[in-house]
Amino acid sequence: MKKSNIILLTIFILIVVVIVALQFRIKSFVINKKEIQLDYREFNKIEVEIGWEVELHKDTTANVIIFNDSLQHLISVQDHKLIFKNNNGKYNAPVKVLNSDIKSITTYGESRVYYYNDSIDSLELTLYNQSAVKIRPRKITDNATTDSLIISGNINYLNFKAFGSSKVNISNHVKALEGELNDTTMCSILGKVNIIKLEKSENSAITSW
Repeated sequence: MKKSNIILLTIFILIVVVIVALQFRIKSFVINKKEIQLDYREFNKIEVEIGWEVELHKDTTANVIIFNDSLQHLISVQDHKLIFKNNNGKYNAPVKVLNSDIKSITTYGESRVYYYNDSIDSLELTLYNQSAVKIRPRKITDNATTDSLIISGNINYLNFKAFGSSKVNISNHVKALEGELNDTTMCSILGKVNIIKLEKSENSAITSW
């Protein structure tokens, strides 16, 4: 067999091995990604430390859903605050939270919180490090274009304080907004917002559409 043919055959075999390995990993992930419901109901605050991606939905019921039971010991409720303790994994662990009346959200590290809702009476946000909070109506999706977004839902009062390089993204209409943008933080506004008070550092930024 020619040397060139041997090289091509070797490359082909390596490609097949890689494809099979990827298929096995994807299949294992799908099988293992089962919903585990935690019986936490009496909370109206959320604190998210390092290593989490929280999908928060305003709902008539209260529930916490995880997809990896080994993380269960990192979640607790203290003084009506749902706490996600520091997760040292290499990726943000996904979790889903249902609650009808969240009053405050605090985030750290590179954690992410996506808050889907129709209306909010009052909400306070405190963000540190490189974390991010995105507040959006249920009809908005991540891959939607600006022209196709349907803005619905209102926030009566929103107060936020951002530190480090954290980011706040607001897609709802806000009747009254107060905020602080410190360090190199950023705030993006898509809905109609009535700014009562907004303090920003020289290196922070605010954008609107």
